[in-house]
Amino acid sequence: MSTVRHLVKDINVIRDQLNTENLNYYDDVIVYVRDARIERQSGEELLLEMGQHLLDAQKRKQSALQLFGKDSDTYATQLIENLPERRQLSKPMYYIMIVWIALTWVFLLQALAGFFKINVSGTGVVGEISLSTLVLVAAGAIVLVELVTRVANQPVEKSDLDRPRMQINARSVLTYVVILVAIIVVGNYLRNVMPVVVISPWISLILCIIGILGQKFIFMRR
Repeated sequence: MSTVRHLVKDINVIRDQLNTENLNYYDDVIVYVRDARIERQSGEELLLEMGQHLLDAQKRKQSALQLFGKDSDTYATQLIENLPERRQLSKPMYYIMIVWIALTWVFLLQALAGFFKINVSGTGVVGEISLSTLVLVAAGAIVLVELVTRVANQPVEKSDLDRPRMQINARSVLTYVVILVAIIVVGNYLRNVMPVVVISPWISLILCIIGILGQKFIFMRR
């Protein structure tokens, strides 16, 4: 079975052979299908099949409008209605994944820092980490991801020069910035309250490996 990369490559070859009218129609369907919550490979296979039909029709002097109908969105909806949906994480699992990934990186850095200290000092130096740091990283990661996602998903409008310009909701961004600052302030307070644990570099490395395996088999499995 063809990979998604090969399918996209074949689709682009077809796009290069289409006239302007058919290309615009085809691109509208491509955008619709790729934005839909369906399995990526199944969607690309349908797009490739559609492109092949369209290219054959173009050789017979037939347009996309004649072949598929005037409304590209309606055709795209019919095209994907029986395709399996892409697996979506629930909101709680989504936040757990963010925290999981963030802490995986923390333990990786903790392990590297510990091994570096051992090599420099020549002694079995162990690493220390405050529980408040873990709490700060977990909460901060969620806020940062939400902030970046909100900014990235802002609608795009056309400026006077016909260049795309992102509409940034300043109030929404400011809210997340305030929350992030509050987390940092609380984290600094907790630093004086919560205990510090001692973790050897090897334990940190094992926790990092567990984190990586968890990402693959818990959050990224189909």
